[in-house]
Amino acid sequence: MRQRLGKTLTAYAEFCMLREDRKVEWMIVICPNSLKGQWEAAIQEVDPIEPICVYNSARKDDEKYYFRKNKTGGILIINYESVRPYIESARPPVDLNKVYLVADESTKIKEWSNKSAKACIKLADMCGYKRILTGRPTANSNMDVWSQLRFIGATTRNYHQHKYTFCLLGGYMGRQVVSNQNTDMLKKEMEPYVYVAPDQYVKGFNRVYEPMRKIELTAELAKNYKSMEDDLLVSLSEGVNITGPLAITKYLRLAQLGSGIGGLEDGKQINLIDPHKNPRIHAVMDLLESECTNKTIIVCRFLLSITNLFQVLSDKGYKVVVIVGGEKPEVIEANKKEFNDGDADVLIGQIQTLSYGHTLPGNSNRPADSVIFFENSYSLIDRAQVEARPEKLGSDIPVSYYDFYSTKLDKHVLSSLIRKDDASLALLGYAREFGGRTKESVATDMEIANADGRTA
Repeated sequence: MRQRLGKTLTAYAEFCMLREDRKVEWMIVICPNSLKGQWEAAIQEVDPIEPICVYNSARKDDEKYYFRKNKTGGILIINYESVRPYIESARPPVDLNKVYLVADESTKIKEWSNKSAKACIKLADMCGYKRILTGRPTANSNMDVWSQLRFIGATTRNYHQHKYTFCLLGGYMGRQVVSNQNTDMLKKEMEPYVYVAPDQYVKGFNRVYEPMRKIELTAELAKNYKSMEDDLLVSLSEGVNITGPLAITKYLRLAQLGSGIGGLEDGKQINLIDPHKNPRIHAVMDLLESECTNKTIIVCRFLLSITNLFQVLSDKGYKVVVIVGGEKPEVIEANKKEFNDGDADVLIGQIQTLSYGHTLPGNSNRPADSVIFFENSYSLIDRAQVEARPEKLGSDIPVSYYDFYSTKLDKHVLSSLIRKDDASLALLGYAREFGGRTKESVATDMEIANADGRTA
């Protein structure tokens, strides 16, 4: 189900129905650490007396007291990283056949060899009911869904059988996924186990992907960028002289240069150009002045870029709030409220921090209808999650997405991210060309519009 369609309460509703039929007693929710509080709040909103334990590894006595006090059932919410040590300590002390187990944002277990993923699958094998919840099941290729299907018992293939059936391999020693294959076959095999929310019930999730905008670097930045880019391409072409992590590190430095900043060996970031003269920031200003007429979300990867944008936009009179990692929850909530309901024009956020647990649609008078990706990471999941931040069920306002690139290599990396997104959408029957919706739902909307005498 897409973000904003209520995966949390759908799962809780099913748990309640199964509990009424005496098929389950307990619900265990595995989710990213940042979402534990949201699960608790969402359930308490509809059932304030439901016994809930939010697991904290630093306060294990709270969890032990919870199970001593509640003998007949309740809900345990735990983060992915804690599952392995938790079950190794022979917990929870309940009949697992009576457990309704949920893995939220289930792409967290896509790496089948990860110890946390193995622990989640081990727990799932012991539970009576298993569910996975995700808005996007694949981040890179069809390989990503194997462990998720394994979690719910929806595949008889082992990992290697799945990989060679649904992925075309090549590259070094034939281990690199070149492309997906047999995706229609995979969709058909998944159908008995998987529910994809009918898109005709989704209104307002219209996405407009604006043409990529090239950033013309200053002469000095362009010179430094070209030198480092040539060095990276030469190393890659030689094949044996560069490892994957080293290639990523070099491209990270290129991405920093494209943003007008530099990274030192100690991890510190420095400005290579005055932020007020930074061409990428100028491109943001152009968009804010000419195209982004309502509230705008600006997505960054590097903290110094956030600092630079905040400084320049504030100097220009924009009211800006910021969301970054490590901030106190109450500060983040206050900034979100100021953006959604207050006078803030722009929200600048770090992509990893924005990717989970934030609803940022603005308000009816000034909706958040523009997202500027000042910088991108390599994570499709982060990208897909962030794209959903301004969406609101029932809204009919399209959201525009803007991307920047500085060179052909920069554009190629961004295009690769989009191609991965297209492959992920295809598995669900969606398509970017229809705004991330299904062709059938778009056709249905057009039929309704024509019947009403409106222009589709």
